[in-house]
Amino acid sequence: GEKVLVCAPANVAVDNLVEKLTSVKAVRLGHPARVFKGNQKFSLDAQLSRSDNSEIIIDVRRDIEKITSKIKKTKNKSQRHAMYSECKELRKELSRREKSSVEQILKSSDVVLATLTSCSSDGPVRHLPPGHFDFVVIDECSQAIEPACWIGLLNAPRCVLAGDYKQLPPTILSKQAAVDGLSVSLMERVIAEHGDLVVRMLNTQYRMNNVIMQWPSKQLYNNSLIADHSVRNHLLSDLDNVVNTDETSMPLLLIDTAGCNMYELPSDEKSSKGNQYEADIVTQHVRALIASNVPAHHIAIITPYNQQVCAATRVVVFDE
Repeated sequence: GEKVLVCAPANVAVDNLVEKLTSVKAVRLGHPARVFKGNQKFSLDAQLSRSDNSEIIIDVRRDIEKITSKIKKTKNKSQRHAMYSECKELRKELSRREKSSVEQILKSSDVVLATLTSCSSDGPVRHLPPGHFDFVVIDECSQAIEPACWIGLLNAPRCVLAGDYKQLPPTILSKQAAVDGLSVSLMERVIAEHGDLVVRMLNTQYRMNNVIMQWPSKQLYNNSLIADHSVRNHLLSDLDNVVNTDETSMPLLLIDTAGCNMYELPSDEKSSKGNQYEADIVTQHVRALIASNVPAHHIAIITPYNQQVCAATRVVVFDE
């Protein structure tokens, strides 16, 4: 019976949570244009359109529009004054009914989901009484700057911070702000101050082969990660119709090009790098995978440099 506010720093993260909470009574705050199409029915706007007051609200808006139109055409001052007064009263009625509908939807929901900035006191949550929420959950907390987290945290007496501060940090554009401490997430600071007393680590991962997992487990997590049985030994060759070859039977392949005279491309960009030779190697590997019946749309080429993206794009051309 507890009421929970679930937050995340980005709309994508919030929508991912909405997709997992379809079995509970939930409402998604935020502009409809920023909500995944499949989650639109959970948005506050969509639920308002289905509320008991929706038709009355629509009628009041139409009346306001009609009166506003008449005001523009009326020259008689006393008539205009009367219409302004009527319009003012209708706007009060509209505001009252909209507020009532929003309050009813939010109060009846077990879970309210929103980005951190949408949880501010000038947003929809202002319609709820103090102390309405029992819990605040912040997902991807390690990617949020601490001040943003407090927007959500002020709404409840208890919280759960979920995330991994050893992966993506908060995005800080100001170097000075980063130096002054803004680059340290709330989650990282809390763990540094309280340690194991407040930490519950989820050590089973469901994404990668055990061989791929070993390096991050050793370097970042003190060898504590465990690969679930569903992914522990899975290979490309296990997929339907994929041929068992050298390329599809290896979970991890590292290619060292040092000493092979594979020089980087010249670049005017100090922050970007490119290597056409390495792009050619990647292309050969990709084509070998496709020849083994790995679907092209299941293959991703990832590089940290824009120039290398361009180099790979020039050579990665697939037959229709």
